[in-house]
Amino acid sequence: MSDRDSIFTVRKYIDTNYGTAVTIAELARLACMSPSKLKYSFKAHCGKTVFAYLTETRMRSAERLLSGTDLCVAHVAERVGYQKAGAFAAAFRKCTGRLPKEARRSRQAGGRGFL
Repeated sequence: MSDRDSIFTVRKYIDTNYGTAVTIAELARLACMSPSKLKYSFKAHCGKTVFAYLTETRMRSAERLLSGTDLCVAHVAERVGYQKAGAFAAAFRKCTGRLPKEARRSRQAGGRGFL
């Protein structure tokens, strides 16, 4: 399998399993690479780190859940792979510039989000 194919496989895995605890070791095994080679190859092919891609995937899903459901923030956090709502809120704010509750209000009012 080429590096490009391996990275594609890793991205598909993240896209499907972002709500679980995803580790570099697990992804490296999936890609048949060492963890350091995976990190290097992923950034070279995708222009961002594995962790950045995972976080962005989680935040996109969180925005969909916040705007499309009545789930509380804690449940949204759990669904996108965070055990603690506070850690999720901090990551969400860092990524989007808003708190999850602000994103929900903004989306309900027709505002534009991270998506």
